[in-house]
Amino acid sequence: MIRVVFILLALISVVLAFRWFKKQSAGKRWQALMLVTAVILLGLVATGRMHWLFALVGAALPVMRRLLGLIGYLPMLRRVMGTLRGQPQSQTTNSTNNSTNLTVEEAYAILDLPIGASREDIIQAHKQLMQKMHPDRGGSSHLATKINQAKDVLLKTTQ
Repeated sequence: MIRVVFILLALISVVLAFRWFKKQSAGKRWQALMLVTAVILLGLVATGRMHWLFALVGAALPVMRRLLGLIGYLPMLRRVMGTLRGQPQSQTTNSTNNSTNLTVEEAYAILDLPIGASREDIIQAHKQLMQKMHPDRGGSSHLATKINQAKDVLLKTTQ
C-alpha cells in the first residue's frame, strides 16, 4: 500500500513540475533542466550507480558550452594583451597599401600581358587568372592578392 502512495505522489509531482515547466520562459526552462540534471547526477553518484568522473563530465557540459562561445573573443584578447605588453599590433595590410610596392613592369608580368595592354585586356587577364588562382578554388591567397594588386596598379596607369 505504501508503494502505491509513493507512486501516486511521484506522478502528481511530475505532472505539477511539467505544468510549471511549460509556463516558464526559455531561459528559466534551461536553468531548471540543468538543475534537474545536476540533481539526478548527484543522486546517481551518491547511490553508487555512477562513477563520479562521469558525473563531473556531465556537470561540465553547460560550462563548456559557455566557454566555446567565448572562443570568438580570443583574437581581440590577444591584441589587448599585446598592447598592454607594449608589443606592436600585427595588422594585415590591404591591397591598396601594397600596390605602391609593385612596379608597372611587375604587374604586367604577373598578369602575363605585354607592356601597354588595353584596359579590357587587363580586366580579362585578371578575370582568367582569378578563376584559376582564387583561394576558394584551391589557389593561394598570396597569389590572389598579387593578381589583384597587379590589376589595380595597371588600371591606375591606364586611366
